Amino acid sequence: MTTYVPVVIAGCLVALFICLDALPLETRNDLHVKALRQAPKSAINCSAIGQKSQRTAFLLSFFLSSVGAANFYIGRNDLGGAQIAVFLAPTILCCAMCCVVCICCREEESGGRMILTLSHRLIGAAISLTITAWWIADLVYFGTNKRLDGNGCPLIANL
Repeated sequence: MTTYVPVVIAGCLVALFICLDALPLETRNDLHVKALRQAPKSAINCSAIGQKSQRTAFLLSFFLSSVGAANFYIGRNDLGGAQIAVFLAPTILCCAMCCVVCICCREEESGGRMILTLSHRLIGAAISLTITAWWIADLVYFGTNKRLDGNGCPLIANL
């Protein structure tokens, strides 16, 4: 059991990192939004670029956040790609664990199978907590319109 403690701690640290990493980013985004609002109209023309809708981003985040649809919609491909990676991690892990169980563990060795199943569940729980925390954070950011699109323009406030 003590060999799986680092895995659980790593999952918790990933979830904490995602939550804490968003704070400086949002502070920077708030400053950027203020600068955009104070800038002369000729300096930044977000309407010519094509601003994204806050409502669409929020709905995509609500229904398809685990695959990063809202972040891809607003042009934040880095965050969308990370969300897809976190979403696919349990599937890849499950396939790997099933292969290990089939190859390494025989019918007589039920203890090894139980340990692999327990480790799979712990890692899956940590990843699920990470996905849930990211989903809630995205809902808050899109709901309060605190996230800028990929071009640095604010979303159209229409929620």
